[in-house]
Order: sequence, then C-alpha cells, then structure tokens
Amino acid sequence: MDSDAGWPDDEDDLDAEAELCAWEKREALRLCREGEAQLLREREEAEVRRRRNMTDAEMMAEQDEEKAANGEAAVGDEKEANYVKKFYHKGAFYATDDADDIRNRDFSGAAEKDKINFKAMPEVMQKTFAHGFGMKGGGKKYQGLAKEDTTGKKKHGDLY
Repeated sequence: MDSDAGWPDDEDDLDAEAELCAWEKREALRLCREGEAQLLREREEAEVRRRRNMTDAEMMAEQDEEKAANGEAAVGDEKEANYVKKFYHKGAFYATDDADDIRNRDFSGAAEKDKINFKAMPEVMQKTFAHGFGMKGGGKKYQGLAKEDTTGKKKHGDLY
C-alpha cells in the first residue's frame, strides 16, 4: 500500500544530478562558514587569554595606542564632568556661518548654576538656590525644633 496516496506528486521532472550538484555546493558553503566561525572563536579566545595576562598599565598603553590610531583623545585626557549633564537643543532653524555660531559653541562645560559651590553656602541658601531663587517650595516646611536656633531668645520664666 502506498503511504503517499492522498498527496500530490512532488517528483515531477527532477534532475537527480543537478540536485546532487546543488546540495554539494550548499554543503561546501556551510562547511566554509563553520570553519570561518571556528577560526573567529579561536582568535577571540586567544585575545582574551592575551588580555588576561596583561597588567593594567599595559592595557592602558594599548588603549592609548588604539585611540591614537583612531584619532581619539588618550585615556585620562577627557574633560572632567563635575556638572549636571543637560541636553541643550541647538535650534532647528538657526543656521548661519558666523564665527560665533551657536552650533560651534562648547556645551559640554558646566552651566552657570552648576558652577556655584552649594556646599560652601549655609543650609538655607542651599535650599533657596537649589529650587531656584524666588521659586515655590524653597525650604519653607517646618522641620522641628532640632533645626531651629532658640539660643539667647527667651529664657524660661520671662514674659517678653
């Protein structure tokens, strides 16, 4: 009894020799891809072993050489980022070729608010400047007697 009785015939005009040639070509390409992938894995493993045997100074020197070859700044030459990073939109329609063009400005530095050393200010001023001068919510909430200075004001028993 034929097991493919209800199925359509899918072996019309098959060329066994052409099919074998196409399969051999596909198999050769697959073997080539697998060989390249294996070679890449071996190279990566060798690189990992080499990097693990290096000292920190050697790694930094190698990174500096790579960056110099790519035209980038060396490690440690970056600007010190001691400011709050913000996004400054340069303007979609602002396009002039002047020397003082806004697109040529350096926006990576600190803003005016970031240049202020808040830690050197008294606590009240820190809160005032942190929320914006004259803005709502600048440290008006009652924080308890521990925050209040009551020395030398009124002694116990004095009426006024």
